[in-house]
Amino acid sequence: MTMSLATDHTFHIGEQHVRTGKPCQDYTLSGTVGDTLAYAIVSDGCSSGGLTDIGARLMVLATKRAILEVLTEGNIPQDAAAVVAINSVRDTYLRQYQTDLELEVSDLLATCLWAVATPDIVLAHIVGDGVVAVEYEEDLVLHSFTWAKNMPYYPAYTLDESTERFKTAHAESETPLTYIEESTSPTGMGGIPDGTLDELAVDEGIAGVIVACEHSEPGYSPGKVTAIALFSDGVTQVDKLSMPETVKQLMAFKSTSGQFATRRMNRFLTDVKKTGRGPLDDIAYAVITLRNETET
Repeated sequence: MTMSLATDHTFHIGEQHVRTGKPCQDYTLSGTVGDTLAYAIVSDGCSSGGLTDIGARLMVLATKRAILEVLTEGNIPQDAAAVVAINSVRDTYLRQYQTDLELEVSDLLATCLWAVATPDIVLAHIVGDGVVAVEYEEDLVLHSFTWAKNMPYYPAYTLDESTERFKTAHAESETPLTYIEESTSPTGMGGIPDGTLDELAVDEGIAGVIVACEHSEPGYSPGKVTAIALFSDGVTQVDKLSMPETVKQLMAFKSTSGQFATRRMNRFLTDVKKTGRGPLDDIAYAVITLRNETET
């Protein structure tokens, strides 16, 4: 058996931004490095920030550069130390972009969700809010992140003194960050009880959350990961559709060739607008699929 990695990404403006004349503030990229590594990145700009449509793009580009640089050194990010290394390089590029483009910190307020995959590991890191969907052969497990007061932490807060102000703003929040894991399968094949709730302190949310799924064997058996997808929080704001159902529809690929996520998003938008207004907020997602191929 050999492993085949495929990626795709797409984003779409939400109704609220169309109505108010604002640009889409979500951005996403994905890609592969050779035959053994893939990455996916999603960023959602803060609606009350500055030029955060630009900020989201710069966040994604800085993260891509950081992932490729760290991986070029041979460090597959399997632990917290490597995650810190990637995010540190990303922040270095953010500072450079801020200086070179004469941007305010408010222009760079955007979430950062990234994932990498190899034949042996699938790993995601989340700073801000959004959803990570891990697809197993017999299950789909959702990891959703929601900040109190609709005030997520943004990596750009490290560029000035905003982190301390952010902590002060959440000082009275009993649960600054809520992290929920839930299986969409009635049998819970992924081993996650429905609606497993984890309440995280503000410092834990600032550091970000790792979602890791390791493979002990190159060949998959039932229960192993076949795909991972990152979603902006727009996936929770589709008119007349729940978040789990939205994710399930966006993960229902007929094939994983070419622009498979783009095709799925286009079909999804057509279908949901028959029964409602579609995405109310900007929506973006990036996908990595991991499939076995028989060598001939």
